[in-house]
Amino acid sequence: MGSGVLISKNIVLTAAHNIYNRVQGYENTAFKVYFGADGTAKQYYDVEEFRYMREFKTKDNKTPYDFALLKLTK
Repeated sequence: MGSGVLISKNIVLTAAHNIYNRVQGYENTAFKVYFGADGTAKQYYDVEEFRYMREFKTKDNKTPYDFALLKLTK
């Protein structure tokens, strides 16, 4: 679970750590995006595609690449 911001009609900017777990070394590929600050929204959007910098996959917590883009299904 994490937060993000809608930056265009179907693109969400979020943190890469919401997608890739550096400690356990795996990608989360099952996403649902709910709009609303308190998590009570009932409508959600599936994620069609996501991108983040491959440099984020290092175990170095000092990387400046902790951002990702999610493309929502239409």
